[in-house]
Amino acid sequence: MEHTLNNLLKFSSTDIENPKHQKIHSFHYDHSGHVIATNSHVLFASKRPWEIDKAGRTFSKVEYEKGYFTEAELEYPKWQQVIPEESGRRVTIQIPEWFDTFGEENRSVSMLLDYTDTSNPFLKISKAIGETCLGFNAKYLSCFAGEEVSFLITSPLSPVVVVSKNSTLDPLSKNFKEEVLKEDWFYLLMPLKIDLDEESAHEVYM
Repeated sequence: MEHTLNNLLKFSSTDIENPKHQKIHSFHYDHSGHVIATNSHVLFASKRPWEIDKAGRTFSKVEYEKGYFTEAELEYPKWQQVIPEESGRRVTIQIPEWFDTFGEENRSVSMLLDYTDTSNPFLKISKAIGETCLGFNAKYLSCFAGEEVSFLITSPLSPVVVVSKNSTLDPLSKNFKEEVLKEDWFYLLMPLKIDLDEESAHEVYM
């Protein structure tokens, strides 16, 4: 994944009409050293585009796309609250190159990461989520197509922390949240609940 501001902003909200999304139609330079963008389904944090003179400030995505750094009037949400306090296991998997086909706008394909055997996890299409399966919208992993990444998992219903396969982040750390904030980049992915009564329907857990 490219760690540029333009790429990071792909993960900021594009739902301008929704009042609940007003605060996240922007990006934030946090004092943690990360630039933060979210659309409520995923959150991407990266230290690489961070600039010290912008620390603690939030900027409008719309104005940035016009070529300007204009501070947003609304305070950015307390994003660190969605980082899990703990994890239970680490699963590393190669994201297939063909996942890049899921990056199209409004493309919705629900898939499962099955980690029954953590040494040999695999991706599958299914309507049933088991205790060792993680449901997600494939387009939110399209940015990692062809890359190997690690999932730090608490449960199928809790936010998952995605990091580089080379990260030394320990899922059993007593200070898990603080360790996540030390990462050069991390990605929070909200799992899906697949509704068996409606084909392709799903719900995001926040």
